[in-house]
Amino acid sequence: MKYMRLYIFIIEVALLLLALFAALRIIAGIIVSLLVLALGQETMQNALLNANLPKIARHLVPKGSIDARMEKLSEEIKAKLYDDLEKEKNDEITERLVKEISEQIEGWLTKMAEVVEIPLS
Repeated sequence: MKYMRLYIFIIEVALLLLALFAALRIIAGIIVSLLVLALGQETMQNALLNANLPKIARHLVPKGSIDARMEKLSEEIKAKLYDDLEKEKNDEITERLVKEISEQIEGWLTKMAEVVEIPLS
């Protein structure tokens, strides 16, 4: 009976700590949201990306939101890259890309020919 009370006490403390941690996450979310509203999204993103956060604070941000943001960023980066390539049609870059791709295709074809033993030279 003595141990049963101790176990119940430990469970109550653990539940209290879990509730406290959940409340802290909610409060942190509210604070961050208010800061984003006050300072602007770009300012806050730069501040968070450059911040030296302890490991425990990094767990406050759900992994799903990070993945969603990364997908959005990669789409934005792809779109910007294509726009830049369309705007700045640089002959030197195009020649280099064609040369590198041609060399890679030639190397691949040579390897394939060696596999099936067709002499190319």
